[in-house]
Amino acid sequence: MQLNAKKFAFAAAATMTAAYAVCAAFTALWPEAAIKFLGSMLHIVNVAKFTGGVEMTLGGVVWGWIPLVIYSYLTALFFAWLYNRSLK
Repeated sequence: MQLNAKKFAFAAAATMTAAYAVCAAFTALWPEAAIKFLGSMLHIVNVAKFTGGVEMTLGGVVWGWIPLVIYSYLTALFFAWLYNRSLK
């Protein structure tokens, strides 16, 4: 069964948008916990020393979301194309 590449890519981009919104809300509500979580994901013991003076803004959230959606869509589109090609 082949994937509809555009629908699959849209679903992936929508999923990443939801995940990004949850992450942005978490960061806005609990910035210290978000920094510690980021540090654990990046295997850095003290990531706070690299984030001094960084503030979360709506513009920054939107500016980060735009490439995330584009990259998610294009990556999923490529994945679906590659998957469909492997079926032939």
